[in-house]
Amino acid sequence: MKLLRKTSRYEEESGIIEMFDRQTSKVKSFYRRLAAKYDELASTSNYKKFYDEITWRLTEPFLPTNGLVLDAGGGTGRWAVPMAERGLKVIVYDISKEMLRIAARKVEDMGLNHLISTIQGDIRRIKYPDNTFDFILAEGDPISYCGNPEKAVQELTRVLKPNCYISAGVDNLYSIAFTMLNVENEDVEKIESLLKTKRIYVKDLGFYTWAFTPRDLRELFVKFGMEVVKMAGKPVLYQGKPETSYLFEDSNKVRKLIEIELGLCQESTLLGLGGHLHIVAKKPI
Repeated sequence: MKLLRKTSRYEEESGIIEMFDRQTSKVKSFYRRLAAKYDELASTSNYKKFYDEITWRLTEPFLPTNGLVLDAGGGTGRWAVPMAERGLKVIVYDISKEMLRIAARKVEDMGLNHLISTIQGDIRRIKYPDNTFDFILAEGDPISYCGNPEKAVQELTRVLKPNCYISAGVDNLYSIAFTMLNVENEDVEKIESLLKTKRIYVKDLGFYTWAFTPRDLRELFVKFGMEVVKMAGKPVLYQGKPETSYLFEDSNKVRKLIEIELGLCQESTLLGLGGHLHIVAKKPI
């Protein structure tokens, strides 16, 4: 009888590293294809514009008056620009050189070279010393996409200065499960697997995403010594369905809807309804 060979810890770790490397390669490939039209797609989507406004309103109060910002997974610099316009120095840090190329061109065209720089890198291994940044933004799901959310949050907290804030967005586990349940011919077993593993292969992206419950997200940041000061679902009310597109024909209705959303999205009982989850956490002194 042939005995099964026990897998060594080294082999297990090598397998995990290989999986993360495949994830990285697929993420790079996706954004290589998307880079040239990324900003256009974002600017023409009512849902994305609404989502971005909610994100900015949740983030802006925690921005420092001056200092150095890490825009982690900052892509084409869509968030770096408004932060730089407040006088902040921003490093757009992203794994995709194609997205960064767009960002650099935009920064030059807007005359913001003195405030914004671009660096290619992996948020699981950030190329800066401890306590470097006065604020960190991780928007656009880099924590969910990077392949190792724990390592990413550990690194983000490491390079953040004490008494400063991280603002981040991630995929919401419950939102993905709800969406899957309403897809024709979707297997219930896939939903069961998602709820157990908290990651799922997204065909449209071509790679896995790691998703979080509100409790998971809070516990992840607390694990690395962060104090959670705000959590929100975004959005919890507006879902971007075609039948509600009429709202965007009237700017007053949009403004009112944003205020309604901001009043609801931080309600603890509604967080799980959000398309994504948003967290703001502070590094203690």
